[in-house]
Amino acid sequence: MALARAFCVLAPWLAVLPLHGALAVLAQAALFVAAAHGAGQVTAALAGRERPHPLLAFQLGLATLIAVAGVAIALGIATVAMQLSIACSFAGVHSAILVARWHEVPAERSRAWLAPAVLLGALAIVHVLGAAGDVGARPFDDDGHVLGQLQRLRDTGGLGDGTGYARASQLGGQLALTALATVPGDVHLARVLEALAFTGAIGLAIARIRPRDAASALWAVMVVVGASALAFAPLDLAACWTIVGLVLTLHALLDDAQPHPGLVALVAGALMTLRIELAPLALAAIARTWWPLRREPRAAWAIVLGVLVAAVPLMLARHGAAPSDEIRRLIGTAGGRSLGRIAVFAALAVPAGAFVAFAFRRSAQRWLAIGAALTLLAITTGALGERAYAMRLLWPLGIAAGLALAIQLSRAVTLTVAAMLASVVLLVLVYEGREATGRTRWTRRSLELAQSIEYVRHTGTATPVAGGYAVLLAKVPRGATVAIWVARPERLDYRAHRFVDLRTPRAARLRIHRFDAHTSRMAALVAATGAQYLLLEEDLRGALRIRESWHQRFVCSAWSPACADDLETLVLDHRVVATDRGVRLVELRR
Repeated sequence: MALARAFCVLAPWLAVLPLHGALAVLAQAALFVAAAHGAGQVTAALAGRERPHPLLAFQLGLATLIAVAGVAIALGIATVAMQLSIACSFAGVHSAILVARWHEVPAERSRAWLAPAVLLGALAIVHVLGAAGDVGARPFDDDGHVLGQLQRLRDTGGLGDGTGYARASQLGGQLALTALATVPGDVHLARVLEALAFTGAIGLAIARIRPRDAASALWAVMVVVGASALAFAPLDLAACWTIVGLVLTLHALLDDAQPHPGLVALVAGALMTLRIELAPLALAAIARTWWPLRREPRAAWAIVLGVLVAAVPLMLARHGAAPSDEIRRLIGTAGGRSLGRIAVFAALAVPAGAFVAFAFRRSAQRWLAIGAALTLLAITTGALGERAYAMRLLWPLGIAAGLALAIQLSRAVTLTVAAMLASVVLLVLVYEGREATGRTRWTRRSLELAQSIEYVRHTGTATPVAGGYAVLLAKVPRGATVAIWVARPERLDYRAHRFVDLRTPRAARLRIHRFDAHTSRMAALVAATGAQYLLLEEDLRGALRIRESWHQRFVCSAWSPACADDLETLVLDHRVVATDRGVRLVELRR
């Protein structure tokens, strides 16, 4: 036991050593886990909860790290030095707590917890190393290029690109956590956050099941196997398991006889920074905490303080980088919620909430169930968020609901019909994960993880180091505004120029090929950003591209006036300053 404690104390600090490959990745992951645990312990102590479970403290720490990083982002000081300071400070708290409790004798526990713990630990190592080596996966979330924004945050301390990262459906909480999870490594380690969040969420579910005999241990193993067998492989860096973990944290906090209003508000506010569509669920959890204490001013102040600390800094940072009305109109971040959709949601909210309240009338989690139902209703009706991006939130909400149901069923004294149904659902998940096609297949995802681990092992480093646009940008005056459409925006020096990223999911649909005289919306977007230069990388498909339309079908060379798209037309109409390896620097001033 003493050896295990010494390892937990020292492991996070291995990240400051010049390690390479898998050891470096695991050390950096240990630093982030220690920072989250230390931050959770500090928050729990401030709330008067002295000894939270380590896995619950980890989730509370995620909410705390979002709040602290949000303040730094709002002040524009969240550079790599500040990120490292935040991580090391809370990791120091983690180590100090373990040292202070060195001579404490741990409580006697059943050996039943060993099986699910060992299985989850092995999966955690595989997922973390596989995520670190998956450097070729899609680097976008719903708003923009995450790796580029992480590098922007490291260089400038803020997120000042309202076009490239408009944060239309979020406040940036996931990006703040990802920044801390990748320090002091490379930004290409961004997927490690979701791997650690997966481990933390499943671990919290197991801890709440409390394996104490063969039956409860079997439930815990079923949870681990079922979560790993889900036919779900995120194709981008959008939040998933971080949402699951915070929802399970609300489930755990509300399960207490007297939930602490400040802790609930902090976690609820952090949940809203991940996705704005989750606001009904977060507000329902806050209402559940406030209602029994509505006559106590201290409870109201604790709730207000928790929400302010978690959400307001990132909200202010988002407002400070808000795009102009013209840019909002062009990229579609305004007017997404029509009065008709809101009216449909309002008409269905009351009966849906009443039905869920009746169905969960004997459950302590009734308010949380009502909030989840309203969240699903808001997503499906389009009252909150954009349906094309928000529908993926059904997955993390469904996973959290399944884990909460498993926790409740595991506490039954005798097996019931519900337990047998849960077993059938598990078999369906495992079968579906095995028979699914494409990347969602369980075996294919496992092979991809193994190949990514091999990449880390053979290269000796988790990320590539090639790339960069310094040669071309040396010809641009310092401080000038440059619109970019490049494959590797994380290789830019954001301290030298003001970059506006056009290669985002919302703006990309404006880059189309026209064969008429219609006005180019992409050109209007570039003009609205005030860009003085354009850095355009040639299409990765090669020099020859096939253009098809209803009235002509032919093959033409790149940069030909006959088949140039809206962005390439700007190159043809303006002076090309320099060219380097398929990348063109264009001066937009006439």
